[in-house]
Amino acid sequence: MSFFSVLSKIGKAVFVGVKAASPLISFLPAGGTFGKIAALVGTAERVGDVLTGAGSGAMKAKALLPLSADVIATSEIVAGREIADQALFLRGVLKIQDGTHDVLKSLKA
Repeated sequence: MSFFSVLSKIGKAVFVGVKAASPLISFLPAGGTFGKIAALVGTAERVGDVLTGAGSGAMKAKALLPLSADVIATSEIVAGREIADQALFLRGVLKIQDGTHDVLKSLKA
């Protein structure tokens, strides 16, 4: 089973759960923990759209790069810090994305 088919199955499952929870989460306040949850739900919806959409694995990987960058940019490692070299940051994000692909492909189905 390929990385993108596994990721697609996970994404579809998350997407279904997120869609079910969306009406409740839209009422949460924008700041703090609730804001982080709402942002995560929005990101999960966008990832689900990419993974369930048409296109090759390479096209989906390219489409996921900005979403991966958003997630990493808001992580505790990066949050509150300025990204001085955007190109270097995106190359690092791509390496993380590719590494995750390799790890998932290495697993038995």
